[in-house]
This record gives sequence, structure tokens and C-alpha cells, in this order.
Amino acid sequence: EWDIKALRAGKHVVVEKPVSLNVEDYQEMLQVAYETGKFLMDGTMFQHHNRTFDVLACSHNEDRVGKVDRIETSFSFLGDESFFQNDIRTKKDGDPLGCIGDLGWYCVRMAVLIFSTKPVAAKVVDFKLTDDGVPLRASCLVYFEGDRVLAFHCAFLTPFRQSLEICGSKKSIRMDDYVLPKEAPLTYELHSMTLTDADLITLHEKEVVTCDVGPVQEVLLWQRFARLAKGVSAAGAIEGCWAGDGEANELARISLTNQKILIS
Repeated sequence: EWDIKALRAGKHVVVEKPVSLNVEDYQEMLQVAYETGKFLMDGTMFQHHNRTFDVLACSHNEDRVGKVDRIETSFSFLGDESFFQNDIRTKKDGDPLGCIGDLGWYCVRMAVLIFSTKPVAAKVVDFKLTDDGVPLRASCLVYFEGDRVLAFHCAFLTPFRQSLEICGSKKSIRMDDYVLPKEAPLTYELHSMTLTDADLITLHEKEVVTCDVGPVQEVLLWQRFARLAKGVSAAGAIEGCWAGDGEANELARISLTNQKILIS
């Protein structure tokens, strides 16, 4: 409601995730953004970071990591009593998507960025809900075209962790701070393991890749938003998209796909 009011009042909008409680509302928001010639972007900060661009490029380099067909990720924290009593993310009349909408959003976003193919199915294989049906813990599988799969776990009931493994046929890419980065230097790791001839000992190779730090990802989010909003304002809109800005439209497509997966 308020996003639509802001767009119709002539404002560009950054919106918290999950963007809406259903796909139809999000599509309506985008349609209003197209009609008014204003930019609408979700606030997923890590996708704007230089390290994320480096990881995406590495994951698409089949000479280096092979074909990527599986991603495993988790994002969780341990809520305290006050969190479970008062936080909007645990309330049916607040954010009824719970941990899936809050933490699972980031897990799904990384897979959508890497796979670049359409999701075809999603299911929850383990979960815990509040008495009102809000997810507090969930383990999920998301299947994509090309026989690719995302396995993720998100929870308000597990100590803080944010792990990512991108599984290639040659090597895997691993991070343990992919959403909220550690202090510099910022890195990701390439791993490969083989067995000796007798299959008794594992041989492990690890390469640590250091990335350009640059501004923090929240600053990069706002810089990119400002740049794209300026471009949208200059180009205006045509039916069903923003005119002349493939980058803005691609971000909207990725975000809407993210929302569709979580709702399913």
C-alpha cells in the first residue's frame, strides 16, 4: 500500500524484503512503477557488493570450477525471548513468512543470481512453526531448469551462521559470510578434494581469493539505486517495463523470481 502511494507521489522506492505477502501484490507494485516511470528495488544489499560479482563470475567459469548444478546455503540466528514476543518477523499479522521471508530470501537470491535459469518446483522438507503458523525453522529444496538444485536452511532457532557452498564439477566455492561480510580482507575460497589410491586419506586443496573491499555493501546499494533511478527517470516507461534500462529490469525480474520461490 505505502510503496504504491510513494510511487504515485513521484518517489523512487527501495523496499524491505520480503517485498510483499503474495506475488500479485508485487506485480501490482511493479506495474505502478512502470506506469509512473519510477524505480522500485528491493533492499538485498549483498548483491551489489564487488565480492558478489567476483563470486558470480567465478561460478560461471567452467574451466575453473566446472559445471555448477548444486548450491547449499544456510542463514540463521538465535532469537531471544524478546524477539519471539515482539518482533514483526514472528507475527502472523506482521511478516507471516517468518524465517523463510527474512533469512531464506538471501539463500534464494544467491541461487537465482548464479543459476540464471527458471525455478520449476520448491518444497519444505523440515520446519517448525509458531502456534499461528509462522515459520521459525525451515529446510527447503528449490529445483531449477537444467537439473539444478538449491538446498537451504534458515532459522530463528540456530546460532548465527551464514554459509554458502557453490558445488561445481571440478571445485566448490565456499563462504561463511556471504550476507554480512567480515572485516577486511574480504575473501572467498575454492576447494577440491580427492582420495589417495587406497581411499584411506583425503587430499584437500584450498585457494583463498581476496577481493577488492571498496565501500560497504549498503553504500553500494544506495549508489546503484541512485544511478538506476536517474536512468529510469530520464527514459520513462513503456508497457510492462522501464524503457531503455536493461539493468533495472533485470533486477526487477530477479527480485520477482525470488518472491515467487518463497511464496511457493
